[in-house]
Amino acid sequence: MAVAPRLYYDLSPYGLVLYRPSTGGAGYVPILVLLVGPGNVLEAAPRTATPVRSGVLSVACADGWVVLLDIGEGTARRRGPQGEQVYDGGLEEGNEGKGWIPVSG
Repeated sequence: MAVAPRLYYDLSPYGLVLYRPSTGGAGYVPILVLLVGPGNVLEAAPRTATPVRSGVLSVACADGWVVLLDIGEGTARRRGPQGEQVYDGGLEEGNEGKGWIPVSG
């Protein structure tokens, strides 16, 4: 289990799990599970994750996209082969295949 400032997470070829410490002090409780799938926040296996700042995690995926997860805001944004995009839903909808919207600019 890797630790980012105030974030605990595990990566696998199937997705990413974010945890918080349990209130009893023994162990961790999952707060968000993001699965790899078409149109999901993670469309390919996560390779590495890097904390950007408290509550924000940058996830490099096998398809060349780098996904920025803002846990506090509940949003996802990515940069990669087709420019910059935002997820068409909140992180709680990250496994619903809502897809990505290009950012104009």
